[in-house]
Parts: sequence; C-alpha cells; structure tokens
Amino acid sequence: MKRTISKSERPYRLLLCVMISLLVIMLAGCSTSSDSDTNTRGFTDFATIEEEYLTTIEFELAGGLYAA
Repeated sequence: MKRTISKSERPYRLLLCVMISLLVIMLAGCSTSSDSDTNTRGFTDFATIEEEYLTTIEFELAGGLYAA
C-alpha cells in the first residue's frame, strides 16, 4: 500500500527539499577546478593575501596616492 503525505508533512518535506537543493548549489559554487585561472572568484589562500598586503605596505611607504 502506498503511503500518502499528510497535509501537515508537506511544508516540512518541501522545506527539506529546498534546503538540500540550496546546499548542493552552494557546494557546487564553492568548488574549484584545477584548470581555472587564479583571477576567478573563490577561496583565497594565505600566500596571496600576504603578497597583496606586503605590496600595499610597500606602496604606502613609497608615498602612495598622497605623494606630493
């Protein structure tokens, strides 16, 4: 005998399906492939952050935008 979903279970089942779908989409969006270039949006490693920070510090020490 086939089990039917009661009216009180329908919103919860729909919510569960939506949450699982959003989780799958989120995980697919965060995945990085090896053939993508480094300028694409995604996770940044600490080496890149450190390099950008040091470049910024050197720029500011050299006078930056406010050099006379």
